[in-house]
Amino acid sequence: GEPAEDAALGEEAGEGAQPNHEDEGVAAKPKGGASTFKGPTSKWGKLGKPPTARKEYLVDNRKLMARTQGLGFRLSKNIDDKDRTSVAPWGSTVSGMDEGDGWLRVATPSGDRFLPFTTNGVRVLNLKVALARTTSATHFAVLDGSRAPTPSANSPKPPGPWKAVGPQWKPGGDCLGRPRSGEWASLPKAGPLQRSGSFDGASQARQPWVAKRSASADLGQSASKRNKQNFEPLAACDCEGRPYDLRHVVVNFANVGASYGKKVLGKRAENGERIFDWDGVRRCVRHLRFELGMQVIGVIYENFLGSDKGGTEVGLPADIRRMCDSVEETPRLTGRNQKSADDEMTIKCAWRRNCRFMDNDNYRDWLKKMSNDKCRTWLENTQELLQMRYYFDSKLGSFDTLDGNIPAGLLAPGSFRR
Repeated sequence: GEPAEDAALGEEAGEGAQPNHEDEGVAAKPKGGASTFKGPTSKWGKLGKPPTARKEYLVDNRKLMARTQGLGFRLSKNIDDKDRTSVAPWGSTVSGMDEGDGWLRVATPSGDRFLPFTTNGVRVLNLKVALARTTSATHFAVLDGSRAPTPSANSPKPPGPWKAVGPQWKPGGDCLGRPRSGEWASLPKAGPLQRSGSFDGASQARQPWVAKRSASADLGQSASKRNKQNFEPLAACDCEGRPYDLRHVVVNFANVGASYGKKVLGKRAENGERIFDWDGVRRCVRHLRFELGMQVIGVIYENFLGSDKGGTEVGLPADIRRMCDSVEETPRLTGRNQKSADDEMTIKCAWRRNCRFMDNDNYRDWLKKMSNDKCRTWLENTQELLQMRYYFDSKLGSFDTLDGNIPAGLLAPGSFRR
C-alpha cells in the first residue's frame, strides 16, 4: 500500500498501532520502501474490508451454453435468492467488485446485487483486460484461464484518431483499408481521411469495424510492417456470446439468379422457361465485393447449369468464382423434405460464421421447422439484423441492397467500445 493508506489503516487499528499485514499475505514494509507480496489469502485480517477497486467482467456463455437470456442477479450471496426483475445479458460487460468468496458485487439502480462467478461448475464471469488502443477503441481480452497476452516492451505510442474532412463521413461498408501503395482509401460514401494529433480528444463516428494500424512511417518502422493491417470487429454479440461478423455475407446464388431472370430478363417459369441467369449473380457479387467491401461466400447446387446473359447453359463462370471468398456446393438430395436444401445450407453457413446472409426468402418455414435448436434460435434472434435483402432495377438491370434500419434492441448493451 501507499504511505498515506498505511497511515490511515494505522489509525483504524489504534493509536500508534500498525495493521497486521501477515494476515493478508503481505510482508511488513522494510525500511527500503517497497513491500513484498507473500501470496493470496482467504481473509482480510484486521483491515476491516476488501479493496474497493471495480473491474470489468464479461458475462460469458461460451462454455455453459445456457439457453437463457443472461445471468440472473441475486439479492444476497445465496444462489436461490434471485432478483426476478433483472439479468446480466450474455455477452455483455458488468462492472463490480470481487468479494473474494465466489461472488461479484454489482451496483444497480435498485441497490447492490450479486452475481456468481460460476454456474453448475462452469465459470461465467471472466475478467477483461485492455490489450491495445486503436484509432477509435480499446481492444479487450478475456482472462478465462488461458494464457494471458504479453504486452510488448517496445510498443510505440498509438496514433491519434482519424477524422473526416469535407462531407460528413458515413461509411457505406464495414471497414477501412490501406492498399500497399501507402495511401489510405475510403469505402463508398466515405470522405477523405486525415490523421489528427494523438490523444487530442477528437471522437470518431461509431461504426462496427475499425482499422487497427500495426505500424506507422513516422515512427521509423519498416515498410513490411506498415503493410500489415488487422481489421477487428467491435460489433455486438449473439445469444451465445459470439461477436457478429459483418464483413462476410453468405449469398444464395439460386435466389439471386432467378430474381434477375424474372425482373430484368422477363422470363416466366409458367411458360416453361428456366428463369435463372448467371449475370444476376455476377452483378450481385461485384456490388458486394467492390462497392461494399464484403467477402462473399456463395451457395449453389453442385453441377448447377444456367444461362449466362441469355446464352447457352453453363456451370459457375470462372470470373464469379474468383470474386468469391469461397463457393459452397449443396448436395443434390432426393425426398420432399430436401427440396430446399440450398436454403438450409445458406442459413447454416451464416450461423456457423455468425455473419450476414442474403436471400429475399422470409424463411417462415425454417423458423418453425429447423431441426437444429441452436440454429433455429440464432435465426429467430438475428434474422432482422443479419439478413440482407436486395432488388434489381428492371430498366437498368442494376443491383442494390435494401438496408432498412437496424433495430437498436438487437445490439447488446456495452458492445461498442469507444
